[in-house]
Amino acid sequence: QVLGGLWYSRCGRHQFRSLYIRATGGRKIKKKRIMICGAIRRGKRRYQLWRLWDKQKPLLLYILLNPSHANGKINDRTVLKLIGFSKRNGYGGFYLGNIQTFISPKPAALKENSIVREKINLEHLKTMKNKCEKVVLGGGNASEKPTWINEISAVNYCFGTNKNGSPKHPLYLPFDTKIMPYDM
Repeated sequence: QVLGGLWYSRCGRHQFRSLYIRATGGRKIKKKRIMICGAIRRGKRRYQLWRLWDKQKPLLLYILLNPSHANGKINDRTVLKLIGFSKRNGYGGFYLGNIQTFISPKPAALKENSIVREKINLEHLKTMKNKCEKVVLGGGNASEKPTWINEISAVNYCFGTNKNGSPKHPLYLPFDTKIMPYDM
């Protein structure tokens, strides 16, 4: 549906306005429940994903292990969880990056598709970090914090740690889980 020069559609259960279509031409639009969604991907690799709903509030950068099926128009369960965490903690949106960029819901698929310290991924992570107040890591048991993450942010946060010291993945955590400082 085109309204005022912007493309309005659904992003999961949220409305969004695409960044790829012209501005509204000065028309006022309702801000309630409008979410700007987008993603940058090349082939089977995703470098950025964002969900933005309030320009007045700070943003978070989440860095997880690898992307699943969410994209610029579709949310997966992890993205829905991150929307909930971000809203409940008073943020206006988030960017989502990954340690590995290969799109797969199964971390085991990374072994044959892994690119360690991918240069283009580093550039995207740095770009997203410059827009965000905090960096929250959440790779889950399948990952360890790579030391190159310190090139992106020296101060990191997480949702808690697993027994092996890795940052917990947000998907199965309760919504009232708070972010805390994460030390390597």
